[in-house]
Amino acid sequence: RAGRAGRLRPGHCFRICTEEGWRSLAPATVPEMQRSDLTSVVLQLKALGVDNVLHFDWLSPPPAEALTQALELLYSLGALDQDARLTEPLGLFLAELPLEVRLGKALLVGPELGCAQDMLTIAAYLSVQSPWISIRGQHKALDEAKLRFAVAEGDLVTYLNVHKAYVADGENAQWCGRNFLKHRVLARASDIRRQLSSRLARLGLGPPASEAGTFDRTAVQVRRALTAGFFSNAVQSQPSGSYTSVRSGSEVEFHIHPMSVLFNSRPPFIVFHVSQQTTKLWIQEVTPIDPEWLIELAPHFYERRGGG
Repeated sequence: RAGRAGRLRPGHCFRICTEEGWRSLAPATVPEMQRSDLTSVVLQLKALGVDNVLHFDWLSPPPAEALTQALELLYSLGALDQDARLTEPLGLFLAELPLEVRLGKALLVGPELGCAQDMLTIAAYLSVQSPWISIRGQHKALDEAKLRFAVAEGDLVTYLNVHKAYVADGENAQWCGRNFLKHRVLARASDIRRQLSSRLARLGLGPPASEAGTFDRTAVQVRRALTAGFFSNAVQSQPSGSYTSVRSGSEVEFHIHPMSVLFNSRPPFIVFHVSQQTTKLWIQEVTPIDPEWLIELAPHFYERRGGG
C-alpha cells in the first residue's frame, strides 16, 4: 500500500495492474456525494428547511439528474407534496426515523396492513450485517441450516422465522452456533428492534402487542408493505435467468445473490433491498411480489401499459 511504504523507512509500492490500466485511472476518486443515492440526504435537507436543494451550496455538487431522481422518489413515497415540500405527517415521520427512506416507508405502512410487529423485525435485521455464518468448506451445512427457516416468500420473511426461533430458544448463543447464525448480530438486531419500537411509540405509532392472522395472510401483508417501500427496486425475470428493471426497461441485468434463499428459484417479479456490483450485478434480500401491487401501492411511479 502506498500509504504504508516509505512511512517509517525507505520502501517500494508495487501496483498490481498494467501500466495501461494505471494510466487510464482518474486522478482522484469521484466524491461519494456524486455517486450515491441522495434520497435520504435530500429528505434530511428538506427537514432542515432547505427547500431548493438544486441550488444548495454542496461541497461536491452532485449531478442534477441524481437530485431530480431523489425528489421524484420522495414524491412517489409520499414524503413530498406537489410543491416538493415535506408532507405531514408521513414526510416528517420518515425524516425522524434512523432508517433508509424506503425501509422507513415499509415500516410505517406496517400498522395499517396489520404486520407492524413483523416489519419492526425486518427493519432491525436490515440494519445489521447478514446473520449467516459462512465458513469455507461448509457451504452444504450452511444451506441445510438455512432450509430450517427458508420460505418461498423470500429472504426477509425467512429472517422473521429466524428471529422467532431465536427468541423462542431464549436468545441462546449455542443455538445460534448450531444453526450457523451469528449470535452477536442477532442480539444487535433485537436491540435495534426495541429502539425502533420506542421511536415509533414516541411518534404515536406504537404497534399493537399482538396481531392475529395466519402465516400465509401475514406473509402477504409483509410482502405488500415491502412493496410499498421498495417499489423502485422492482425487477422482473428474463428467459436468460437474469432480471431487469420493471420501470426503466433498461438492459442492465440483475442476478439473485447466491446467499439468497431464492437463488435456485426464479420468481417472476421481486423487489430487492440492496445491489452489489462484483463479477455481476447481484441483488440481495429479495422478496417475491405480485406486479399488481406496484400499480396499487405506487401509482405515481408505475402505470399500466397497453391495457395489460
